[in-house]
Amino acid sequence: MSANGTIPTLAYLFKHMYDTGVADEALRLHPTIEGIPKMADFGGDQINYAVKINNAQNITSGALSKAQAVGTASKGVQFQMVRKIKRGTITLDVEALEAAKLQPEGAFATLVVNEVDGFVNEFMDRMGFDIFRDGYGVRGQVSSISTNTITLVTADDARNFKVGMPVAAYTGSDGATGQRTGTSPVTNIDEDAGTITLSNVSSIASLSANDFLYADPETTGNLEGMEMCTPLTAPGVGTDSFRSVDRSQNASLLAGSRINDTSTMIEENAGKIAVKIRQNGGRADTLVLNPQRYWEMVRRLGAKIMYSGGGGSADYGFEKVLINSPAGVLGVVSDPDCPTNRGRVFLNSSHRIRTLKEFVHIANEDGLYNLRVYNDDSIETRVRSMGNYQQPEPRNHGVFAI
Repeated sequence: MSANGTIPTLAYLFKHMYDTGVADEALRLHPTIEGIPKMADFGGDQINYAVKINNAQNITSGALSKAQAVGTASKGVQFQMVRKIKRGTITLDVEALEAAKLQPEGAFATLVVNEVDGFVNEFMDRMGFDIFRDGYGVRGQVSSISTNTITLVTADDARNFKVGMPVAAYTGSDGATGQRTGTSPVTNIDEDAGTITLSNVSSIASLSANDFLYADPETTGNLEGMEMCTPLTAPGVGTDSFRSVDRSQNASLLAGSRINDTSTMIEENAGKIAVKIRQNGGRADTLVLNPQRYWEMVRRLGAKIMYSGGGGSADYGFEKVLINSPAGVLGVVSDPDCPTNRGRVFLNSSHRIRTLKEFVHIANEDGLYNLRVYNDDSIETRVRSMGNYQQPEPRNHGVFAI
């Protein structure tokens, strides 16, 4: 005889049990941008910073008059850096806000902590992405389209998108050329397949293979990151104008060193960049790679590397290994923000982020962290960043293609 009093038959008596807290799978680590020194000193309308590229050349083995006749002085340039401002808002319904205050009875977490703190973290995600790029905000390029699913040219670029992110497209990579009308939000991401799915691809008029994808409307006004300060392509003679300076007059001293050779292994190119940095009188202490490239290099080097954990050996999974280079010992950092096709070598103390107020902050100039929405029963929180990325000693930076 079976029991009559079972959980299904007495379901009205039983509560649903819920775990406490929320697992934050949206939180990501950003070792490079978190490690860059930050200075909240960006007042005025711009920062001018000077870089000297050579001393006076009045030297001769002949008579003094010949040295006097050369008539040169030291030479340098003044870069003019302006702030880049990024803003974001999040709105919370008052009913939801009050209901969540009964946590743990009413919600897994308080609404303000979950949403506002999470939004600040998302803001840091955007800045971590920007620091490696050229200021235009390209997040991926279309390889092919099947219904609403887009296969990206570089599979790893799928991680540059988020579910709900509004996507815009242009035919150019400068955030201005060939804008496709319309946007569509991301509904699915498959990092293994290198695909993203949009709610409705047809909402972006004439979207085609080779188009560049952006988080709308982040096509301009982003940080002038490493790809702009130390580009893989050397500044063109007479055509470069970065922060009002033509860097082609001495690209290595004004725009860092570069190697565009994908046939050579990562560690070889990193060493060659270190040679260039050293030959220019510079130093380096960091090599940043995408996790894929980091693992490729670590497997090849094996016992030739030192682990920062000490003792010359360590378990797999350590974030940082040390390799010797002509410019100094390089701590190799695995950073998902770094593109798979770039390696960056630099002296960490020779770059910085200059800001007005804290790097990422909640707007509270009136003493209020939240504002009432005037025409709705909700509150709004505003997050912003006002500043830019600076390399005061460009010779201490280098980039190579992978």
